[in-house]
Amino acid sequence: MRILNINVRLLHASSELHTCLLYMREHKAVLADFGIEMVTSNTNEWVYNPNMYVIVAECMDTGDMIAGIRVQLAGGGYELPIIAATSHMDPNINHVVEKHASNGITGEVCGLWNSRKYKGIGISKLLISASTSILNQFNVTSLFGLCDSSNTEVMKNYGGYEVEESVGNK
Repeated sequence: MRILNINVRLLHASSELHTCLLYMREHKAVLADFGIEMVTSNTNEWVYNPNMYVIVAECMDTGDMIAGIRVQLAGGGYELPIIAATSHMDPNINHVVEKHASNGITGEVCGLWNSRKYKGIGISKLLISASTSILNQFNVTSLFGLCDSSNTEVMKNYGGYEVEESVGNK
């Protein structure tokens, strides 16, 4: 098994437009591989959000961006993606987010992707851990993440998430 040199870094989205555009291109390619063409939060609007941070993993040997995740803090005139994606199905998500926001700064982890070429090495788990490890730098007291049921345990085990059962179908 070959050992990879991987650099993981945090950036303020609006300060590195080129990196964000590469992130978007690679994320869309991964989604297309799975036949997913439309994701409500997969637009370029987020790159201008002053409350958006991006964590990318880059292979130092090839220079390839191999994975990424975004962390959006609430506020700044931008709706959290979880609200945009789910409030039409269950408006209670608005109240849940507001409740957490009243207790301090809240945000959302979103846009996690991993290149298929580098799957199975644990890079997604690393990025989930990294996304929660930076929260103290921003005084975040709660963080949301929307994932499919197959990834719920990963989010709980590597990000410290709890399942919010008051919205949707638990």
